[in-house]
Amino acid sequence: MSMQRFALLGSTMLALIGAPALAADAPPAGAPEVSAIQDIVVTAERRVSSTQKTALNITALGAEQLASSGVRDSRTMLDSVPGLKLSVANPNAYIGLYGLASGAGTQYADTIMAFNYGGVPLARQISANSAYYDLERVEILKGPQGTLYGRNATVGAINLIPARPKDELAGGGSITLGNYNTLNTSGYINTPITENLVGRVAFQTTRHDGYFTNGLDDANNYGLRGSLLWKPSEKLSVLLFADAYFNRSRGPYSTWRYYMNGTQEWIDPANPWFGLGAAGTCSNQLLCPSFASTSVGGVNAVSNPQGFTNTGPTGYGATSVYGQDGRNNADQLILSTEITYAMPWATLTVQPSYVHTKIDFMTYSNGLKFWNLTYADQLSLEARLSSTGNGPLRWTLGAFLFNEDQDATLNNLQSTGYAILRTPKLNNHNVAVFGDTTYALTPNLRINAGIRYTRDGKSQNGYTVASGLSTSDVTTIAAAGGTCTSGGTPSAPTLFDGQFYFPTNYCVVPNGGQYRDGNTSWKVGVEFDPRPGSLLYATARTGFRAGGFTVGTQNNYRPEHLTAYEIGSKNRFMGGKLQLNASAFYWQYKDQQVSQLQLYYLNGIAIGQTSYPSNFNGNLYGAEVDLQAFVTPNDRIGIDALWTKGKYDSTPPVATVNTSALVSQYNLGRNNLPEWTIVGNYEHTFHLANGGRLVAGGRAHYESRAVLRIIDPALLTPGDIRNAYAKLDADLTWHDAKDRFTVQLYVQNLTNKAVVGVGSSGQTALGTFFRPSSNVAGARSATLDPPRTFGLRLTGKF
Repeated sequence: MSMQRFALLGSTMLALIGAPALAADAPPAGAPEVSAIQDIVVTAERRVSSTQKTALNITALGAEQLASSGVRDSRTMLDSVPGLKLSVANPNAYIGLYGLASGAGTQYADTIMAFNYGGVPLARQISANSAYYDLERVEILKGPQGTLYGRNATVGAINLIPARPKDELAGGGSITLGNYNTLNTSGYINTPITENLVGRVAFQTTRHDGYFTNGLDDANNYGLRGSLLWKPSEKLSVLLFADAYFNRSRGPYSTWRYYMNGTQEWIDPANPWFGLGAAGTCSNQLLCPSFASTSVGGVNAVSNPQGFTNTGPTGYGATSVYGQDGRNNADQLILSTEITYAMPWATLTVQPSYVHTKIDFMTYSNGLKFWNLTYADQLSLEARLSSTGNGPLRWTLGAFLFNEDQDATLNNLQSTGYAILRTPKLNNHNVAVFGDTTYALTPNLRINAGIRYTRDGKSQNGYTVASGLSTSDVTTIAAAGGTCTSGGTPSAPTLFDGQFYFPTNYCVVPNGGQYRDGNTSWKVGVEFDPRPGSLLYATARTGFRAGGFTVGTQNNYRPEHLTAYEIGSKNRFMGGKLQLNASAFYWQYKDQQVSQLQLYYLNGIAIGQTSYPSNFNGNLYGAEVDLQAFVTPNDRIGIDALWTKGKYDSTPPVATVNTSALVSQYNLGRNNLPEWTIVGNYEHTFHLANGGRLVAGGRAHYESRAVLRIIDPALLTPGDIRNAYAKLDADLTWHDAKDRFTVQLYVQNLTNKAVVGVGSSGQTALGTFFRPSSNVAGARSATLDPPRTFGLRLTGKF
């Protein structure tokens, strides 16, 4: 759909719908007038409260805001929440905050921000790609949530709250058509079944062509959710919940970019979303780096005159950067039961759940073929007892059990040789008890505290196949227990969808081990209501991220600990027409886990490279001001400004540019952290004579420049910088008089800005196969946010 055709179709439909003529800005007689900021009720602290009465920095997006902004997944939510980031280079949609978002796309990765879907904690955040349909709200909690949410909620938590079954017959649906052959659908139906039983079924499909010219960075997702709510008595309720998600896209993509003469140059400056094609398919070979100019094993290759050199071990065949079989097949099944029993003095909530995940992911994004096949089964159980009543003391006590078993295979064509990392048995488990309490000293002054103790454990049993080894390395590894073979035998096709020749000498190296640890997280705080409609608060709280394994014989990486201090104020003025919230925070990290592309070793011999964490110390601090206001009954504005700074006090040995020297560094600035992030929005309502309304909306998202990896400032090159940018969205929505039907025209990223996504923390390995030999900045890969998208969205409900 071209921009011109889209504009003509959309404007014609809106003109016909609005033909009864625009009235004055005043609403027709009898029409509801909303000119005050509406409260959103949340359960972020395991009890019902409004956002304005919750003593932490929290953003809540209600169902109407999610729909009007076109939020359908975590990626499309980012522009609405300052500081929120997403790493999309693998099937796990790792969500983070304040530049803390990049994670290793392997079975070892733990989340940095808890993601809870219908109360179920997801260790593999697959459903985050397509779970934003038929929701009551989304809650984004900023800052460590170690007491109520436990481990791996170091920087915060995201809660997706699906709509619950109601005692009424209702339904609705939507369809979206747009460029890149976009076709999105969603719908739900809610119905009573018996006097005490109600049910709800909802679905969503998301499809668009790839944003890159090679067809990658596409979408082809399907979600189905069903729930039953049984209330046999006023005291007891049982909610059964099932959700299935399927991804059949070709997967995300990272484009190559390099820098000459200190000037930023895209590989194809005329089209940043140019995607590499298979060898021999590019008319301009400057844009298609390949391994070598000779062919081995019948694989076609094309030489590259730009100066990309083949640094691979002797024996590698010539292979294209990009193949035609990239895929992002991922399935996730969630089953959960929430049992609630109300007593005169407390409410008991018990929620067991089961999550099955399958990942079959193959990509060429970093110029080296990578395949991840992982099966994961997760069991969790949480039980909470929360006080009821209006007394001065409110409390919650609880216990939590978690177990995850994974069977994973990683196949990676890399500069040190072809490697297979096989982990048929990887277990992750923990048990925790927790408590949280608030006591009212006076009607306007409250103190609160919380504590959680966690026992955490992991174990693994597997092996690594390492290739490209010298004869002396083979001898050493064999003596250490490895099984080694010489020769150029091709790998089994079942392991890597094709035949790739091992260089002479490869070894099978066992990987095993166990990890055990305990942690106590705590929080203390004070709240004060200086006037009706205002809240002042101060808190100190902690969180931790579990430690774990590395591959080979390096030390395990240690748990990550964060202590955070926050002060804040929440206010409503002018009868609710003006809302002004402000907060400031200081975070102190000990042993922060930073994933880096690193070599891994067996007794000092490099046997491969993969992303795994190193431990850093450092701090992060900032402030946020959020203003929302109705300047007239028909005009609403919002400005949310975030200022952040931070550094690493010290780092473990990291590599400098174009050298293998490992150097510990101090007082380095944080990567992926812009100093300023500002989100603005404006909305005007035109009331129609027939009782309907037209709502015109616009949103802007600005970020100052950011450094994409951890690096000594003296070595900083343009390739390490993401420049400042601003993105604009706009929409025009017609609502009928009863607000049952809407027609929306939308455009996102109006100026078609190519925005670089989250960068890697760095790497210790020498250049990949494609580092330009004449360019000291090297070759960088980067994800890009979507280009300009536009379309037409129709919704209806009964």
